[in-house]
Amino acid sequence: MYPTFSKAGITTLVLSKGTLYPTRRPITPQQVRQRSQGGVRRVTTIGPEEEQLGVRIEGLTLTDYNELRAWFRNPLIEWGEQPFTYTDEDGVATEVRWWQDTFDMPEVSAGAYSVDIVFAVE
Repeated sequence: MYPTFSKAGITTLVLSKGTLYPTRRPITPQQVRQRSQGGVRRVTTIGPEEEQLGVRIEGLTLTDYNELRAWFRNPLIEWGEQPFTYTDEDGVATEVRWWQDTFDMPEVSAGAYSVDIVFAVE
């Protein structure tokens, strides 16, 4: 099974390649950390922690690249505006949203693209 992207109202996208390991799942605490003039460390939590999911795929075809780009541009997704379900090769489904500033997936050889995506886990 290959990675899939799904959302009600949109045709499910199934990629033709699997992800590379290691898979990243960093957690970012939403905190401000400072040291006072007196040298005391101060930490203020400003929100709940944020979990992310990093996905890396090498050698995607031009067709996969174009379909993935079109999928994120779909008005029901609109890049990071709406969440969707990402399902990995093990069948683990996670509700996520696009969490990057730029769609930058380089062509690493003729017709083969490197995909490195960061999702915010909902």
